[in-house]
Amino acid sequence: GTVLSNSSYDIQYTVRNEDYSPDTLLSELKEIKNVTNAAYAYELYLTGSVKSSAASQNYLDYQKLYAQQLGTGYQEQELSLEDFYLIFLEDEAFRSYLKEQGLPESVFYNREKPTAVAVDSLNRYNGTDGKYYSFTMFSDVTQADPKLYLLRQFKKYDSGYLEINQDTGKLQCIQWLAGKNEHVTCTLEESALTVPISIGAAVQKAPALFLNKEEAPQLFYPYSFIDDVFSGLEQNTEYWNLPSNPPSQEHTTRLYLTCEDHAGTYGTIRKMLAGKGLPEDSLYDVAASIENDRAMVTVVNVFAFGFITLISLIAAANVFNTISTNINLRRREFAMLKSIGMTPEGFQKMMNFECLLYGFKGLMYGLPVSFLVTWLIYQTISNGLNTDFFIPWYSIPIAVGSVFLVVFVTMLFSMGKIKKDN
Repeated sequence: GTVLSNSSYDIQYTVRNEDYSPDTLLSELKEIKNVTNAAYAYELYLTGSVKSSAASQNYLDYQKLYAQQLGTGYQEQELSLEDFYLIFLEDEAFRSYLKEQGLPESVFYNREKPTAVAVDSLNRYNGTDGKYYSFTMFSDVTQADPKLYLLRQFKKYDSGYLEINQDTGKLQCIQWLAGKNEHVTCTLEESALTVPISIGAAVQKAPALFLNKEEAPQLFYPYSFIDDVFSGLEQNTEYWNLPSNPPSQEHTTRLYLTCEDHAGTYGTIRKMLAGKGLPEDSLYDVAASIENDRAMVTVVNVFAFGFITLISLIAAANVFNTISTNINLRRREFAMLKSIGMTPEGFQKMMNFECLLYGFKGLMYGLPVSFLVTWLIYQTISNGLNTDFFIPWYSIPIAVGSVFLVVFVTMLFSMGKIKKDN
């Protein structure tokens, strides 16, 4: 496999809500020729927690492994800190997603208790050992008791983050003092607002345009519920994690599109944006970027296969030269064997067995070395590709057949030359 960036959409555009209505822009984009699917969403990346007792064992094992690799030590606590993607999906697309998953609208459109659909399928890259790990987060989502934490902004602090005190097991906040390379430890209550959230279902598959965000748990809400989820925000308080209070007051929305002709569609959208006075620099042709990556890989593959072909021809020529030279040097030996009574049939059998011996000897050394090289290649590419080690068994018969073919052809050529000379 080849390590490539991938995306579930072709074009992305970011628009500020105060600049243009996302609903109006979406309807106009859907009317463009070749656009096959489109939706918009407001996305937040927030720190939260779940009860460790409701987390899957694979998730806890990964947390332990990662902590040990960082040398920070690990002790399982009552809570597990985790970052969440909150994705407020355009309502029509959200309703289609609920229908696709067989989930009732009434549960997820209750403003008294905003409820999320959790995509519980993580594919996480570990930068310490350079490998990908795939696992689910929840063993029982109904007992997870998930919470989000919004850090309050204070003038005396530049930034802050949450951590679990390994001695007490309680959440605490590390705040960095403004203008100083110093930090202080504060309690959770004085530093952050706790936002309880409700998860109505945990599914394995995200909506069609959001299949590439598996590094963190995804929580999907209807777009119209942005302020309902954060209804408990304190007035006249700013939070590091939110662009505004309330969140719907000032934020950016991302539009995602799939299309049959991404280049042509990209040009059409640029013209449309220019005509409306909207910024064009936030329009991104994701498919073109991926195609450039793949084109580079294609060039590398051409050179790689060309090099492999050249090496194979050189190896075949060396085998041909070695065997034919060896047989030519043994003319007297063959003449002596014939003089003491070896029949042509017996001579042919001897040469056939000798040919088999050449082939088996080459394979006895070559196959183990090839397995070792395959393992070394796997160790290299596993740093960027989530895959299991495997032996390409279909290639082994091809290699074995090629070895015996070269040896037999060389033997036939040499024997024919000897018979001709005689």
